[in-house]
Amino acid sequence: MILVTLRKFGFFTLCFFILSCQHSANNKLNISTLVPFTATYVEGDDGLQSYSLTIEETNNIFSAREISTDNYSVSKFFDTLKLLQLNENQILKAKQFLIAASRLPSKCDQPTSLTQKLSITFENKKIEIEGNCDWNEAAYFDLRDDLFKKIK
Repeated sequence: MILVTLRKFGFFTLCFFILSCQHSANNKLNISTLVPFTATYVEGDDGLQSYSLTIEETNNIFSAREISTDNYSVSKFFDTLKLLQLNENQILKAKQFLIAASRLPSKCDQPTSLTQKLSITFENKKIEIEGNCDWNEAAYFDLRDDLFKKIK
């Protein structure tokens, strides 16, 4: 009886260990409407350039704001872009960005010394991605261009 119990315990422990060692990936999102979020993207080699993009919602109207920081220079340079109302195409692009991010693993290959990190924060969830991932035209800079190309 004790031997059978120990075998079952060992089997379940082994199964748990194998499942916990699976490749770490972000939870997939299935969103029908856009949810407010903040995406922080950092890249660089000797110095870092950081971007913080926030999508906010007030009375079913979405707005976007981005702050970029140049950490290469001694005195940091801040640049802010703001869009008061997103159109339907921009909302769709933001949703595609979130879905693409949720499907990527938390770590991708980093073939060079270039640092690339993305953190997306929601009210109750956070997605973190590090490395050079294949975004299929839904990357941070693709979203940035779709949101702010008219006001640059």
